[in-house]
Amino acid sequence: MVFGYERVVTPSQSFSINLGMSSIPTLKSLANDSVSIEKQSNRMGFNVAADYRFYLKKENRYRAPRGVYLGPYSFFNKMSKDTEWNIKKGNDFYPADAKMDFAILGVGLEMGYQFVILKRLTIDMILIGPGIAQYKLDAKIEGNLDAEEREQLREAIQQAVANKYPGLSLLFENKQFDTQGHFGIWSAGFRYVVHIGFRF
Repeated sequence: MVFGYERVVTPSQSFSINLGMSSIPTLKSLANDSVSIEKQSNRMGFNVAADYRFYLKKENRYRAPRGVYLGPYSFFNKMSKDTEWNIKKGNDFYPADAKMDFAILGVGLEMGYQFVILKRLTIDMILIGPGIAQYKLDAKIEGNLDAEEREQLREAIQQAVANKYPGLSLLFENKQFDTQGHFGIWSAGFRYVVHIGFRF
């Protein structure tokens, strides 16, 4: 759930700020007999985004905030979740708790179009938004596990998160957590947004 505010600065320019809630979706156990998810809780998170828009005078019949626009953007997403896992040792299963923190910081350029319907209803669509982003995933594990089992659990966490976010599997490929359970990488990103609003 995201709420935004756009303010016209000049007849052809504006800025917008968006604030909202986000969370890591429910993860699914992997097709792996040695690691499974027992319970998920404490899902929380937020996102904030801002952009500056230049409405193209030659392409638009009306003044801002209506028509085609270009501009820079930035955003930050921060999400966390607690999960309880079962690790198989021989014929027995042992519990392990993992707290996951997932953050994305990105910047880029966007192109969009904003419709105004019946003078008040707006539909704002960011259609093209290439950029660069930093992806960080932290996994703090508690439980009576040795180093090999901790690594096995971190790989399961990494795969479970990648399965929920299209494209992350490419970022995570051949990459691993460090010894402290941190993973981070800079890579290309993309922003696509549809907002429904009220003009006043």
